[in-house]
Amino acid sequence: MRVKPHRPPGPAKLPLIGDCLAFGRDPHGFLLEAASHGPLATLRLFSRPFYLVSSPELVQQGLVHRSRSMRKDDGLFDLIRRALGNGLVTSENPLWRRQRKFMAHAFTPARVELYADKMVDAALGTLSQWSEGQPVELHAEMAEIALEAVSNALFDLPLRRQAQSVFRSMNAIGDFFVEAFASPIALPHWWPSPRNFRFIRACREMDSVVEGIIGERRKDNHDRGDLLSALLLGVHENGEHMSEKQVRDECMTMLIAGHETTGLTLMYTLYLLARHPEIETRVREEIDGVLGGRRATASDLESLALTMQVIKEALRLYPPAWMTARVLIEETELGGYSLPAGSALMFSPWVTHRDPHVFTNPETFDPDRWSPERAANMPRFAFFPFGAGPRACIGNHFAMMELGLILATLLQRCRFELVSQAPIRIGVSATLRPAHEVHARVHLRATRRTGARRPACPSPEAAVRVPAVRPRSGPARIAPISSVPRSVGRFDVDSSPRCPFAGGEAPARAALEREPGPALDDSLPSSKNR
Repeated sequence: MRVKPHRPPGPAKLPLIGDCLAFGRDPHGFLLEAASHGPLATLRLFSRPFYLVSSPELVQQGLVHRSRSMRKDDGLFDLIRRALGNGLVTSENPLWRRQRKFMAHAFTPARVELYADKMVDAALGTLSQWSEGQPVELHAEMAEIALEAVSNALFDLPLRRQAQSVFRSMNAIGDFFVEAFASPIALPHWWPSPRNFRFIRACREMDSVVEGIIGERRKDNHDRGDLLSALLLGVHENGEHMSEKQVRDECMTMLIAGHETTGLTLMYTLYLLARHPEIETRVREEIDGVLGGRRATASDLESLALTMQVIKEALRLYPPAWMTARVLIEETELGGYSLPAGSALMFSPWVTHRDPHVFTNPETFDPDRWSPERAANMPRFAFFPFGAGPRACIGNHFAMMELGLILATLLQRCRFELVSQAPIRIGVSATLRPAHEVHARVHLRATRRTGARRPACPSPEAAVRVPAVRPRSGPARIAPISSVPRSVGRFDVDSSPRCPFAGGEAPARAALEREPGPALDDSLPSSKNR
């Protein structure tokens, strides 16, 4: 292919400010319009050019095949470091490579399955607080469930009482990122502006939560088999323990990234199902048929095919991590263009997931597009909600299992009626947050006895189970990190659409009649099953 020396096409630009006005007003709509100019489009924010990479083929070339020619964009990630620190999301080589290897043991598929009961417990804990017809704000409620799930699974510590503080802090931090990124003037962090004051206050609140988690664990340094035990007790290849600051940064990263994205995905999934009751009915029938009245387990997810397709379609339409950026460290050929070192590239799942060349009716909620037959010939990187390449999210298996178990638990026991049928509006935020609150009424399901299908027999690799380690007294604990075998898990959530699970929308019909459901088991798992 002959390399073109000139820049790729792109939207018309205003003098001096370039595309800043259009991007600031509606970044999601603007990027979709920019992608219509071609798979590689030129943008300009003030004096700095950006290249939007939108086709699945170029996403693969950029994030996978040419990943060594790129680093994370300093302008964007320096802002994020002010909140997260230098954790796995924001660090670069060699620190990133060392930390990724160090933490990988806590996220193997076999390891992740041991967290399943705590994920179900988190959903049941919130469900127990709801009453028939109660109005709830979906984003806040799902964020609380996700926070409780990630804190119990990764840190073995409930944080439900801190949920409102964390949610409020996340709002302030997200607003800061958007305002700072869109501002033509980079104010120093010590500048006495209201924006900086709100951000600093929010970071201090989050620091207090994380320091409380670490401090509580320091009182009992036993290996509980969770991520925090790995961070505090693990030893690097050089024989050194992780520094206190690095432990803080990794905990902060997992706490914020782990619950923010899951909470948003659950909210959007419930919103979509409430607007498409015919699909919701199919999903509920599948859940009732597989589970009956018992608790969901990790092994059930193979049989909950439609449920997982619904989650994957929600991630396609509303990917929480909707945009990331890279900077070229050397001259690179991409899409037939020679891009100089220092060029900034944008990769947006929000845009690529709506590629009309890949997805028929891309704005339509259609979970059946992820059936094995329809997804078989889809380009691999047409779908990358967890990123792609070496820097893909380390917690993708964790997230997909968490989403499946929590959604199945919620729909088994209740349904949600939207207060307003108006389409959701997306806000300007670092993650794909709504521009407004999303209110719904909870309708608890009546119970009845039903049979439940046995879950499909997993593959030998996926069937690996690690026995719990029982201390001399007290409840059973998850096995230490070092005892977990590495196995091939059943949750294939890389960018391949061949994974069995993963807005022009049909008008929503009137609220469903209250329907019978299975007799429910809301009990906590016995110690012998943990």
